[in-house]
Amino acid sequence: MKTHLVQRSAVLLLSGLLAACGQQASVPAAHYAQVLTLHLKGGETSQGLGQKYNGTVLVFKPNEHLALIATNGLPSSLGTLGLNDHSEPNIGRIRSSAGATIWTKAGATIWTKAGATIWTKAGATIWTKAGATIWTKGTYEPVPENTTNWSSVHLDSAQARLARLGTGVKVAVVDTGVDLNLSFFQGSLAPASEWRDYVDGDRTPNEVGTQADHGYGHGTGIAGTILQISPGATILPMRVLGPDGGGDVISTAQAIIDAADLGANVINLSLGMPEVSPAIEAATLYAEGKGVVVVTSSGNDGASTLDFPARGAADDSARLAVGSVDDQGQISAFSNVGAGLSVFAPGEMIYGPAPEEAGAAWSGTSQSAAVTSGAVALGLGEGAAPAAVRAALLNTVSPVHTADAAPVTGAGQLDLGAFAQVIVP
Repeated sequence: MKTHLVQRSAVLLLSGLLAACGQQASVPAAHYAQVLTLHLKGGETSQGLGQKYNGTVLVFKPNEHLALIATNGLPSSLGTLGLNDHSEPNIGRIRSSAGATIWTKAGATIWTKAGATIWTKAGATIWTKAGATIWTKGTYEPVPENTTNWSSVHLDSAQARLARLGTGVKVAVVDTGVDLNLSFFQGSLAPASEWRDYVDGDRTPNEVGTQADHGYGHGTGIAGTILQISPGATILPMRVLGPDGGGDVISTAQAIIDAADLGANVINLSLGMPEVSPAIEAATLYAEGKGVVVVTSSGNDGASTLDFPARGAADDSARLAVGSVDDQGQISAFSNVGAGLSVFAPGEMIYGPAPEEAGAAWSGTSQSAAVTSGAVALGLGEGAAPAAVRAALLNTVSPVHTADAAPVTGAGQLDLGAFAQVIVP
């Protein structure tokens, strides 16, 4: 984590590591103390399970032998759990993989050239439209401040080659929600009927709070980064974190399952926790079983072990666990590394949209995951299969190094130019 001072037109907020944070519950799942992950044997009913465990059945998937139940964990009910069933605490266990956030004043256009109307209100011309210019003479036109970061992974050549730019690919952002009214997102959001807010128990996953709240704007920034990499993609907002960054396990698990059922091709999880969650693991495996690519952030503790669910990539080749590097390919001091890490991507000072037509520069493995989700969408948009996209990403990486310039073996940095050549030879 980094501490910043308030300066002139920018307010620098310490985001810190955010405390965490199917069928949708009529009330927020955070009202419950425990979540049960059950392996169904066959013949069970949703009503019967609810009565047996004195809880609310939030996910009931008999064909996949899976049920998730929110309960207050009465001993008489928990005593009937089988060997393959699990009970775990529900509230406040997930945290966002956010680092520092630099906010600009509302309406600022620090990342656009004179006359640009990309993230302004009425009459905005969004660069994702057909015929828009994204790169000119080596400069990333929509957000010039990101030119060095994007050039470091050869995004220019990738976007030129993968010309569909992720069109037709749905990316679920499981986070703090997004600013649904932001001009940047108009035309890029999934239908409102698919939106989910598990914090408030409704279907309006809008960002809530102010810049003084640690969680405010995080999901908007993640969605904005994904669309910079893959401008044609569709964002499915799934809100599981409140404005203070607080969230719970079962909301995250529900969001993953619901996103898969709603046809998401990619699920971005820029969040994590120190210990394994059986509910989130079961939800992740469920989504992957439906062909979804799940992208996870490694965490921001500078540790030698990954946060969960990223850590699960060590035993799950379908999952992508992403660490952060700077624009020179040096591993970020805050980035967790270790067993399970799949790849590195830029994660320092990534500029993008923020709520209320403001802008922000985001740092953290959250952004690295978002870059990778966007890259996956680029490949899927060309018709490549999920397994082929994962393989192409991991087999075309470039070397990374530490602060003392020592090369690092194992996971490398995304090279989207080389990736694109594999996807479209």
